[in-house]
Amino acid sequence: MTRIALIFLVIAVTSAAATTSYFLYFDLSFSDQTEELSNSEQRIRDFFKPATKRDLHSGQEMRPRW
Repeated sequence: MTRIALIFLVIAVTSAAATTSYFLYFDLSFSDQTEELSNSEQRIRDFFKPATKRDLHSGQEMRPRW
């Protein structure tokens, strides 16, 4: 192997290991804290929550612009 290929391989393996450990750590450590949201975090989640009931059948008819 050339030196550049070896450096690239080491960087790729290190970044993959760091990314995997990051996601495993934060997924496990924060999964139990979803019920303990502060008031502002709960308001933000409620604000961005999609509407569950939408009337898709009786809307305005689309007409061409010509």
